[in-house]
Amino acid sequence: MTNGFVTNLEKEWESFQELTGQEMTRAVKRALNKAAALLQQMTKANLASAIKSDTGGHGKFSDTLQDAVRRIGAKGYYDEELSAIVHIMGTQASSSGTYRARFIEKGTQARQANTYKGAPLRKPRNLGQIRPRLFFKDANNSIEPQLQSIYLAEIDAAIQKINATSTHD
Repeated sequence: MTNGFVTNLEKEWESFQELTGQEMTRAVKRALNKAAALLQQMTKANLASAIKSDTGGHGKFSDTLQDAVRRIGAKGYYDEELSAIVHIMGTQASSSGTYRARFIEKGTQARQANTYKGAPLRKPRNLGQIRPRLFFKDANNSIEPQLQSIYLAEIDAAIQKINATSTHD
């Protein structure tokens, strides 16, 4: 037992095998959603610490940069395994500025303007670059060791709940 979580996978797997298909799916979905919610929360916190300004809103856009961190609940896509998704792509709304989050995560290369209003410039104007902040990657790397313990805790809770209801019957 480490950090308060059972790490004996064989015992947990045997108990997990006893669950019905629907109970098993619910337990896995609950575990995936809990881990995805934690990843989303950590990503938003990292973004807020990486960018001091513009987290409260921007006059040009109808949302904040933190709205770019979106979560899709656990689903089975076609015949694939269940998965929950957290991404930083934002929305496609025309008034949304959430597309900027991916530029902050990955950064941009140095850019120059060679024309101004269609006329060539004698000397190219430097437009600058954005350094990568890696707020999403850092959150993902920091939560990865916790995922197994979150998953096992949720599965164990589902097994305990099933066992508790079966003893009362």
